[in-house]
Amino acid sequence: MDIDEICQYRDAPCDLIKELKTEIKQLKELLETRVVPGGTPHIVCLCGSTRFMEAFFAAGWKFTLEGKIVLSVGVCKHAEHHGGEALGQDIADRLDELHLRKIDLADSVFVLNVGGYIGESTSKEIKYAESKNKFISYLESCGATKNEQGKKLPGFKDIIGLYAEEESADDAKRD
Repeated sequence: MDIDEICQYRDAPCDLIKELKTEIKQLKELLETRVVPGGTPHIVCLCGSTRFMEAFFAAGWKFTLEGKIVLSVGVCKHAEHHGGEALGQDIADRLDELHLRKIDLADSVFVLNVGGYIGESTSKEIKYAESKNKFISYLESCGATKNEQGKKLPGFKDIIGLYAEEESADDAKRD
């Protein structure tokens, strides 16, 4: 039964039905002509000790080149780098809280456990990510969590080595 047949009935709200039919037609046209990107990029949040900033840079580079959105640390908390902790405990606590919000935004978490090291802040971040059912993977296999799923990931040296080889090749071409 189409709209005209329905409107033949005495009590049918024909104007409302015609309006709805017009709106449905417009929505269908919009959906058919709308351009949708090939998908939203995967968002990965990097977690780990900021004493290993080179690992953050390498992982960020690797994941970005793979087409992923990377959420990382913005301020290094260790005094030998930028001294976030030197700014006071209140600032360090706010930075930790901010990083939890980055985990909220992420599809997955990549833990930079260089040499197997997982500090107190990183442990809290892992527990938080687990509570939010985020997929967690590690730079170095450690079996620390059920979410790891035995996935073998490239080590830090592998990540750095790959790009170091490319840089050396580029440098050789320039010479």
